Amino acid sequence: MSLRLTRALAFGVLLCLPLPARADPGDGVSGAEAQALVAAAMQAARVPGQARIAAARPLPACAHWPEVGPSTPGDWRTVDLRCTAPVWVRTLRTGAPVPASTDPGVEETEPPATGPGLVLRESLARGAVIAAEDLAPAPAGTGSTAGQVTDPDTVVGRRLAVNLAAGRVILARHLEQHWLIAEGTAVAIASGGSGISVTTAGQALQNGQRGDRITVRNAGSGRVIEAIVTGPDSVAVRPNMN
Repeated sequence: MSLRLTRALAFGVLLCLPLPARADPGDGVSGAEAQALVAAAMQAARVPGQARIAAARPLPACAHWPEVGPSTPGDWRTVDLRCTAPVWVRTLRTGAPVPASTDPGVEETEPPATGPGLVLRESLARGAVIAAEDLAPAPAGTGSTAGQVTDPDTVVGRRLAVNLAAGRVILARHLEQHWLIAEGTAVAIASGGSGISVTTAGQALQNGQRGDRITVRNAGSGRVIEAIVTGPDSVAVRPNMN
């Protein structure tokens, strides 16, 4: 099913779903409205599951209802809600099942890679972090594989989402989502006001993309607080957030 058809069907389904009385995205998108949007998109794509988002956690205002689609093509376990005015993206987890093609318990059975892509020198298990020495150019001489990754810089440091054997082409769907901040990594926490900014060290307790609100632990005090992702390994605490 094409993305355009999925969006059209999702909008039709959305009209039939119950939304709160304040159904104006220009005033912000509530958790209940986000759930309805995701449910409509998943229903239109005939994917079972339900968005896991707290009804009390609102999303930013948007000039239109955010577009909903899978973060990874064909995999509805995480979905992106996208707004174009102003521009923002939020990623939500759903209750969708693992697609058969990305089942972490099953090794990929695609033919050996050929063409300008990349392959593994040795087999790696799901969750393994790929290093530069793990990669080798795919054998030349035949055609490329759709979705293959060709730039080592986009692979090194990423985790495998599936078990992958040596010599197999590395596809984008073989890799876990590339978060701007990954759970467990060190972050710089900026806080302050009235022109004064203080930065302290901390640790991310959740994955996050730019603009996401995640929980972090202050390394000095041990206090767990909420902060906004502002960049790679950087978060900011806004006034009255905690």
